[in-house]
Amino acid sequence: MGHPKPLLPWQDGLLIGFQIRALADVGVSQIVVVLGHAAAEVAPYVLGHGNIKMVINPHYLHGKTTSIKVGLEGVGHRMSTVLLLAVDQPRPTELLQYLLEEHCSQNALITQPVYRDKGGHPLLFDASLLPELRAISEERQGVREVMERDPERVNRVPIESPVVLLDINTKKEYKQAQELFLHGTD
Repeated sequence: MGHPKPLLPWQDGLLIGFQIRALADVGVSQIVVVLGHAAAEVAPYVLGHGNIKMVINPHYLHGKTTSIKVGLEGVGHRMSTVLLLAVDQPRPTELLQYLLEEHCSQNALITQPVYRDKGGHPLLFDASLLPELRAISEERQGVREVMERDPERVNRVPIESPVVLLDINTKKEYKQAQELFLHGTD
């Protein structure tokens, strides 16, 4: 992108702020933000958001799994659900709320939103799966390994919007994501 993704302009602020507010608005009790690339540049925007735990992943160049594992180290022991959401995957508050409700009401081990049979994000995991999540690796496909170990334990929730597939990695994808949010995500 040529620019740290967390600092991309998004709606009325920056992408990092949007994501933190969305999680806080749905009542996520503990938000752990993992920083890697441009951590010093992004950190002031994280610290300005109240009760956030910020951790630094010095090994971020070795893949997403390293960030997930560093984030899990920062999670407290009293939670029942882990929601994994990357900063470059903006999701509206209403979607996050719906997925949390579906996850809890179904007593699911894993919940994944699905748009037209394609799995999306965020992913939600029951805390009982923390040992499996802490053992992920790039070589074994990260969280996919946990999900594919027993597909029957994945609660696939149909969503009528492609927003669950958004992943901003290029300027074109950034523009497409902005358009989707501008014209509605439902």
